[in-house]
Amino acid sequence: MHISHLSFKGIRGYSTEVSFNLSPATNYFVGENNSGKSSILDAINYLRNNTNSPEDTFTIGIDKSYVEAALSFAANEAKDTLGDDYKKLETFFSHNDHSDTLYIRRQSYDDTVTNSKTGKSSKITTKNILIRNPETKEFENPTGIAAIVQRLFDTCFIYADEQVANHADMAKTKTLGKLISEQLSSIEEGNPWQQYVASHAALFESTGAGTVQEQLQTTAQRVSALMSDQYGDTSVTFAFTPPETQALLKSGHVFISEPQETIAEMPLENKGTGMQRAFMLALLQVVAETSNNAHSGTVYGLDEPETWLHPRAQAQLSQALSKLSANGRQILIFSHSPYMLKNIDRNKDLVYIVKRTNGAHTITLEKNFRTQPQQYITLNAINYYAFQLATPEFLDELYGYFQELIAGPTSSLSEKRICSELEQCGIQATHNWINNRNPKDPYRVQISVYIRNSIHHPENSLNAPYNYAQLVDAIEQLISAINFKKTHP
Repeated sequence: MHISHLSFKGIRGYSTEVSFNLSPATNYFVGENNSGKSSILDAINYLRNNTNSPEDTFTIGIDKSYVEAALSFAANEAKDTLGDDYKKLETFFSHNDHSDTLYIRRQSYDDTVTNSKTGKSSKITTKNILIRNPETKEFENPTGIAAIVQRLFDTCFIYADEQVANHADMAKTKTLGKLISEQLSSIEEGNPWQQYVASHAALFESTGAGTVQEQLQTTAQRVSALMSDQYGDTSVTFAFTPPETQALLKSGHVFISEPQETIAEMPLENKGTGMQRAFMLALLQVVAETSNNAHSGTVYGLDEPETWLHPRAQAQLSQALSKLSANGRQILIFSHSPYMLKNIDRNKDLVYIVKRTNGAHTITLEKNFRTQPQQYITLNAINYYAFQLATPEFLDELYGYFQELIAGPTSSLSEKRICSELEQCGIQATHNWINNRNPKDPYRVQISVYIRNSIHHPENSLNAPYNYAQLVDAIEQLISAINFKKTHP
């Protein structure tokens, strides 16, 4: 399962609707601080869980907030997940040769919807997950409660400012608890569990000395007597059933041991922020790796995973996440770091630019990672396309690639030939370049050649330094020329 499309309005700072597709592999969202990246996770979290309070979720001043998503499943995947409950939703799936799609919605305001089968109307609130009828295109509430839809997909998100307790807790709804639940799903089949059940019965159900029933006997008799006086003959007993494995594990703790530390073991919550975050990121990877099947129903999200990680660790994490997405996990990454985008697969991953201009948020697909002129994605290209940061190194890469397109990878071209080729691409020479070997005979070159000469001849002080705006113009010129050469060989 993966979310193939997402639309929302009135979530955090998004006062107008945004709508975009998502890759089943890795989706990168890049943008400045306070641009609205984390709100995308909030929108998905609200759609699935409805856990945040209204003041933390909805845009102030917007009366009607909502989130809609298209959930796409492999053939029979949803049926296998829901079992007999699949019949309740069967007619709401849209089908094609390779997948089934279910469109769902959660909204902040009360409304009335009509059941297409019965014709009856019912009131819905923010507690309900609505499902779109593929024939009428209207949203309905065929299940009554959200639990059935929630079984189809889950979320495992790590926010930049999140506390380790949100993930290291072994409760069933927490990240570590989910992992443990999956790892220990067959524990009740073993002899140790059977011995535990027998010991539990001996302690809680038997009536001998030292048992719970013996200790509670006086209490049970006294409560029975008082109720008999007031309501007639009444007998009260206390019964205790063995708790689920998850309930037993809930009180567990995580300890970290480091050979260089003087204390042999230390609770995770007492470690530094860097260690805590490293644990959460590693835990998320293990959860994804150990999921039951390639079409896991969990969407994984990391908000600024580069926080507290040095560049090499960022690159390693990026590579690990890329491997997870290659195995069928949908991953959302919200980042400021080019190292986290180092392992982009241009054939399946998507990169979105998130901006906030004059209070309005936009989420725009960065297509250049699919069509960019270079053969490989470099850090300089990532900085330019994703973070709008022009660098001399990127210009140098483009300049070299332009030469290769014309003369091949083993030949170099004269500066005069480069200028001529750029002119054939519609780029005119606009700047005078003074050669320090012949300073009395300046000649005209394109801005890209001017800056390239400045980079490679720092000893030449006869020419004025270039500025950042000129660097951007030069890069755009070379990109235009490369694309022209590709279409006009």
